Amino acid sequence: MNREASRSRPIRVIISIVCLAFVAFAVRAEPIRAQAGGLLPLCPRGTYGRLFPSPNYANDGTIFWLTEWRYAGARHEVVLRSRDRGESWLQVFDYPYTVNSALFTAFDIAPEPEATGLTAYLGLIYGSNWIDSQYHFYRTTDAGDTWEPRTAPCDASLQCFDYTLRAADRPGVVFQPRFRTGYYPPLPAGVARSVDGGATWQQVWSETAARTVAVSSTFHQDETVFASLTAVSPSLNTRLVISHDGGETWSGGGHGLCPDRPFEQIVVSPGFPQDRTLLDGSLNSSLLLSQDGGATWRAIFPPGGPYCGNSGFGDMHPQFSPDFPENPTDLRGHLPRPVCQL
Repeated sequence: MNREASRSRPIRVIISIVCLAFVAFAVRAEPIRAQAGGLLPLCPRGTYGRLFPSPNYANDGTIFWLTEWRYAGARHEVVLRSRDRGESWLQVFDYPYTVNSALFTAFDIAPEPEATGLTAYLGLIYGSNWIDSQYHFYRTTDAGDTWEPRTAPCDASLQCFDYTLRAADRPGVVFQPRFRTGYYPPLPAGVARSVDGGATWQQVWSETAARTVAVSSTFHQDETVFASLTAVSPSLNTRLVISHDGGETWSGGGHGLCPDRPFEQIVVSPGFPQDRTLLDGSLNSSLLLSQDGGATWRAIFPPGGPYCGNSGFGDMHPQFSPDFPENPTDLRGHLPRPVCQL
């Protein structure tokens, strides 16, 4: 790590190695309780799961758990919700099926709750193969009590990278990066935006396919969104484009980023209007920091970088402390406690 990086403000970063974007573990139907002495039981095998804490977790204690049940001769893709920091769970969404396969591929919670409760978006693929699959898309505006079908931003032929949907703090605004497959999809690749909670979608970037997007923590005020592209933009000569008007126009950024960034995760500081800070992590590459709104980047971890595909650290998923930059290292009260051991 260079001297400049070592002098920078400390940043609390959670790095998941290999491919854990969120706390993920297996599930069983009965409640999981701590054993004597406070030891947690081992997680059972055979299923998967992803946890998504509420943006207001420190105050509301709400967590969503995406997983799979198997009972009564069928499989069920289900969403569980806890409102007591994981002590108890209620099933709030069920997609049953007996043939073919289904898989959750998108979930994001809007940073600000609506008047009736938390708003979240859910995407699911069902089918016998990826060519003939169906993409289902849902929205809840009451923290999961009810779900309504919305217009899917992806389809059977146009695949979206898993869990790349991003909701803004402006009600109804959602972004979905899309990349083209070899099956001549009817939907264009690039970045799609909805301003009505997924009822309709508009293409706001079409020059290249897109891998991921990141939305400013104060989008309602600054309308800033970042898009990582799968190829260099011919007009802007970059793989990272930035919009300050909600996707209407774009400019180039990304100087110092690795040219190829598989499984990339870009996150925006909660204090972005003041500190202009972002983090970028990708497979076997350096953790990169920008402090000028995405224009330039430098490696901050691991030491000795920058690394591009050769760090040996696996897949990085950075995250800021919720109170960054005022309290850059304190995560207490903001993370759900584990309920079993991996």
